[in-house]
Amino acid sequence: MSSLPMLLAFPTAALVFALTPGPAMFCAAARTLAGGRAAGLKAALGIALGGFVHDILAAAGLSILFHAVPPLYMATTPSSIRSLPCQR
Repeated sequence: MSSLPMLLAFPTAALVFALTPGPAMFCAAARTLAGGRAAGLKAALGIALGGFVHDILAAAGLSILFHAVPPLYMATTPSSIRSLPCQR
């Protein structure tokens, strides 16, 4: 069994990375400082909308791929999920 420090290492590292600002944060901050509050809000909205569109398109692409190549879906799905009664 793992020791407590070992078990706490991952959540601690995940928290540090979650709190570290990334390029999107720097972009929004730079736009806010350069153009004011409205420019910063527009940048934040654009970043959020871009992430949303990216997620939707990625999900649609995977859906099309898995529909076209069913063995690929079966290879990437754990056997515990495949055995659910709702699966065909």
